[in-house]
Amino acid sequence: MTKLNQMIRIAAMTAVLCVSVYAVPPIIVFGSVPFTIQTFVIFLIAFLFNKNDAFMTVTLYLMLGLLGLPVFSGGTSGLSAILGPTGGFLVLFPIVTYGISRFKSKDKRFVHDFLMTFFFGIVILYGFSAIWLAYVLSLSYLNALLILLPFVPLDIIKVLIAHTVYRKMPSLYELSTH
Repeated sequence: MTKLNQMIRIAAMTAVLCVSVYAVPPIIVFGSVPFTIQTFVIFLIAFLFNKNDAFMTVTLYLMLGLLGLPVFSGGTSGLSAILGPTGGFLVLFPIVTYGISRFKSKDKRFVHDFLMTFFFGIVILYGFSAIWLAYVLSLSYLNALLILLPFVPLDIIKVLIAHTVYRKMPSLYELSTH
């Protein structure tokens, strides 16, 4: 794989991540947290890329948002979005993506990959994002978890769909050799 191919894939998936917050109208909101397909794209990036490219893709996305492009949920951007109720998710996305990508199976085994994604994408992401949400909204940790709880089944569905897409696709690295 050439460096140019790598940069194109990172840029393309960064663009997909940027528009993912607009793919679902912000009609479902629980305690200042809107439903988006953003976590689906995060999971897909983790499955499709190696750990470094996955981390780079999501970090680039965060930098674009910090620079003022309206790529965060609700079309927000800047430091105020990072410091807002969903900031915990944003800050953890690169770490979660890196973790999933680092520990996914080499042969696309569903149970292994699901467990790794559940650990990083649900347990770690929600556990620490609830701390952030509790602090920003002056809630107890339990109340913050309860606000986030309705999103867990939706994110489990996103994991299932992302892994199905991943299993059906040839490796991006296989594609680059043709």
